[in-house]
Amino acid sequence: MRKELLAVKLRNRPSKQELEDRNIFPVRSDQERQEIRQQIEMKLAKSAERIIRADLRSILDLYRKRAFNISADPTHPGHKLFRLLPPGKPAATETVSSPRLSL
Repeated sequence: MRKELLAVKLRNRPSKQELEDRNIFPVRSDQERQEIRQQIEMKLAKSAERIIRADLRSILDLYRKRAFNISADPTHPGHKLFRLLPPGKPAATETVSSPRLSL
């Protein structure tokens, strides 16, 4: 019964073009979306800095440097947890033991 109701509602919903035509769903260019995304990232970073009472950029730089050093040293016990990404991106962990530590 619930699946049928959902299917009916999804079938009857207006298309993206109809929503844009009625000004319900704003039309934005890729550049506008990118600018909005950057603004959100900046606000999020400021909120995080306020919460942890530290400069977030310096913490990320320390993490990236440390992660790179671990990934570059094959004798380090945590070496297998990291993989190198393309230039300009930090190293990422393959497995995380706690959901709190995921990035």
